[in-house]
Amino acid sequence: GGVRYGGKVGDDTYYRVYVMGQARDGLPLEGDGAEEDSHITQGGFRIDSKIHPEDTITLQGDFYGGNFEQLNSGDIDVDGENVIGRWTHEFEKDSSIMLQAYYDRTHRLIPNVFEEERNTFDIELQHQLRYGEHYIVYGGNYRLSHDDIGNLGPSLAFIPDSDTEHLVSAYVQDEWHIVPDTFFITAGSKFEYNTFSGFEIG
Repeated sequence: GGVRYGGKVGDDTYYRVYVMGQARDGLPLEGDGAEEDSHITQGGFRIDSKIHPEDTITLQGDFYGGNFEQLNSGDIDVDGENVIGRWTHEFEKDSSIMLQAYYDRTHRLIPNVFEEERNTFDIELQHQLRYGEHYIVYGGNYRLSHDDIGNLGPSLAFIPDSDTEHLVSAYVQDEWHIVPDTFFITAGSKFEYNTFSGFEIG
């Protein structure tokens, strides 16, 4: 089940919120009743506001939490949340700049096995423009992801139990409209550095 509600504040700000829940029975086992039930609740919001004729701001987020029963073992608990903010400025019809920031946290606990909490941060800057019949997009982003793992049982261990990964990238794309609204060619490239494999070009 779920419910969603939206509305308007002033002339240029719109919002909506929602919440939903799900419950599922497990398979019935003779003599023990139902096992492996699951329950999860999720909610969130979104706000869009045109603070200036050329400037738009979006803010949205979600959260969730629940548990999943295991046969002859403890419940698996999960929860997390995320939030994203975006600012867009239009210079003219085919030219704009966008700045976006994102945060996500996720947590999972499996009794007698492991517990993990991961936090991820991401920021991106993108510029779009038109040069003749060329529609060009370029930008870059940086992402940091950090996790802490608690090794709770003798059968499985993550080493190291805490780690931080970095990702830095830049990209450019050109969409050339050879015949306007009929035929175009798209070409682009991405340059990336990440903690696992180093520098890559795509």
